[in-house]
Amino acid sequence: MIELNEEVLQKVAELEQESAELKEGIPAMYTNIGQLYYEKPEGYESNLAAIVEQLDGIKEKVRRNYTACLELKGLCLCENCNNEVEIGATFCGECGSRIKVAEEPDGDSKICARCGSKNGKDKKYCTNCGQKLEETEAVQAEAEPELTKTCPSCGTSLPTEAVFCAECGMHL
Repeated sequence: MIELNEEVLQKVAELEQESAELKEGIPAMYTNIGQLYYEKPEGYESNLAAIVEQLDGIKEKVRRNYTACLELKGLCLCENCNNEVEIGATFCGECGSRIKVAEEPDGDSKICARCGSKNGKDKKYCTNCGQKLEETEAVQAEAEPELTKTCPSCGTSLPTEAVFCAECGMHL
């Protein structure tokens, strides 16, 4: 985990405080929804829709604040188990799932079709999973790459050229 300076800690505290304040109003909104649904006054559907839209907005803002706090702390969430994982980790320490990083290509890089990692444009193999990068464009053009090798550790089907298993990381 990265060391947090006073400025970062202050920003995290502000985001957490904002989220706490937003969450305080949620029970009253649920009560309003229940009351409207039970009493069903004329036009209640539009009132329900407005409250639900407002509630969804609050929940989205709280989620964005939480994500921002994680990023400030140098963390992200595992897509599989929602465990907090250090940014840059390849696997989740809780469930072992590969942490997917959405990389954007630039003029000096290639994106691996197998794992999505950014590699230098001069690289022949992905530095993360071992996928042959010359085939990256061909693999991206196809819906599924031809998988003809099986990882002896986890059983994942892999391209013949793979040097490392894209799922468990075992050297093949």
